[in-house]
Amino acid sequence: MEEKIKMENTREKIADLEHQQWESWSRYVSENNVLPTELIKKWAKNWKPYSNLDEKTKDSDRIWADKVIEVFVELIEERIKYCKSQLKEDFEKDKIWNWRIDGFEELIKTLKD
Repeated sequence: MEEKIKMENTREKIADLEHQQWESWSRYVSENNVLPTELIKKWAKNWKPYSNLDEKTKDSDRIWADKVIEVFVELIEERIKYCKSQLKEDFEKDKIWNWRIDGFEELIKTLKD
């Protein structure tokens, strides 16, 4: 349960960063391009901290956070493949690599939950 809470906090932090990135981009675009007034007004409603957004809007940022998390899952899966390729007959070395693999696999499980 504690891991799930940590992962949800991580997801929210990434969603917050995604929102900050979008806000920065949308402000820049609106200031440096000729855009319909209605579009700028729509965007401006969400030019506020992530914590002040309604849940529907936060869900849009969470979708992007999930995409970022998926990239990390893919990266970790590649590290697992590499670690497995390094397994040798030397038991002590295998212990180290298996420990790394177990840790990576646990991290992936947490990220996917």
